[in-house]
Amino acid sequence: LHDQEEFLGARRLNEQALEASRRVLGDDHPDTLSSMNSLAGVLRAQGDLDNGRRLHEQTLEARRRVLGDDHPHTLRSVGNLARDLHGLGEYEQARALDEDALTRSRWVLGDDHPHTLFLASSLAPTRMKHGSEGDGHATFFGNQNKQRRQERLKETDMERRNFVKVCASAVVVCAASIAGTASAVETQVWKASDVHP
Repeated sequence: LHDQEEFLGARRLNEQALEASRRVLGDDHPDTLSSMNSLAGVLRAQGDLDNGRRLHEQTLEARRRVLGDDHPHTLRSVGNLARDLHGLGEYEQARALDEDALTRSRWVLGDDHPHTLFLASSLAPTRMKHGSEGDGHATFFGNQNKQRRQERLKETDMERRNFVKVCASAVVVCAASIAGTASAVETQVWKASDVHP
């Protein structure tokens, strides 16, 4: 129950952030697209795979149009959509998207970049589950550096989790600040109306 309450709170905050981004920055602004991506991730985490998929598809389409196919954020969107498809049982589509994103990430960012490592780790279970063990994580990177790369993936995951916590705290602080500013303005208006009839 506690986790569900946290997800509901996260969903509400992400919906508010997306609405504000669209209103202030427009639908195609990179920050708006990041808000869409975040909300889609929360939907997936809640088990709402269909709506998460729909929003990830919209995010990917917009990022391809705005940022291009090889931008790291576009590649992240490809990986996110692939995870949605995998969760929905559409394994071949998921695999094709992940393989394309991994190839592009290796070309753009290199084999050791955390984003490339993340994509490779996401693709390995799909490959292994569906009869391509030889193409898995260990073969892709080679066994020599497997342990170092796994450690880097763990570090990256912790960094990402910490970043999400900091962002959530910042949203709460900003919302409180905005609410406090609105309250202060209302108080000043009320005081001014007392002084000046």
